[in-house]
Amino acid sequence: IPYLLQKCEGKIINLGSDSSFVGYPVFSADAVSKHGILGLTKSLSEELKQHNIQVNVVCPGGVDSVQTPKAISNDLIPSEQVAEVIYFLANPAINSITGECLKVFGKQDIFQGSQHLFEPGNSHSYPDKNLSTYQTFSPMK
Repeated sequence: IPYLLQKCEGKIINLGSDSSFVGYPVFSADAVSKHGILGLTKSLSEELKQHNIQVNVVCPGGVDSVQTPKAISNDLIPSEQVAEVIYFLANPAINSITGECLKVFGKQDIFQGSQHLFEPGNSHSYPDKNLSTYQTFSPMK
């Protein structure tokens, strides 16, 4: 930020996720951190906009990466498409967008999907249907 203030211009593009908006079961720590990114983005955008510094956040849904199991990769967003949104915000000609969240969900049904996360037969549900994974991460054993 000090460097951008000296130049009196710049872009800060934060990266959130669908967890910035949806609290998925057993992912409460992720939700807290991603909600915090939204708050940080909005606060910094207000602090810095008078210095011609734009602060935004890109929040993709599930992104296809080298770590993605091939069984679900067809339902995910290609990482190149997320990069294109970031590239758009980084464009020097785009100086009127600040304090915004660009949701990159593609064809994913983010807001309805969490209620079906643990349903039997769901290709996206965890292999451990009895939630023993949750017990591993639960602070209240």
